[in-house]
Amino acid sequence: MNSFYAFVTASAPVVLVLFLDGYYLTRPLLGIFWKGTRPWLYAALAAALFALHSSFALFLFKSEIGSGAGGKEFTFVGGGAAIVFACAFAGRNLYLRWIHSK
Repeated sequence: MNSFYAFVTASAPVVLVLFLDGYYLTRPLLGIFWKGTRPWLYAALAAALFALHSSFALFLFKSEIGSGAGGKEFTFVGGGAAIVFACAFAGRNLYLRWIHSK
């Protein structure tokens, strides 16, 4: 239970920043309006969208982050974009299989 609490506590700032900078609005819009059948391209666009939003948020909150980040911005943006790519790719594949199985 302590590890779950630690995970929720550690991820709360990321969720808040992504909400504030609009990622949770633009990502569903991409999913709604994307009509392509190439899941890798959709995943690449979703990852690029995440990277843009995250970079923008890091730029805006640079003074609040301070020097304690120590150059971890690239790791955060790159790692987050990789996670978004993997999730969007897998999710889009499952969605397309589900749609075509009906």
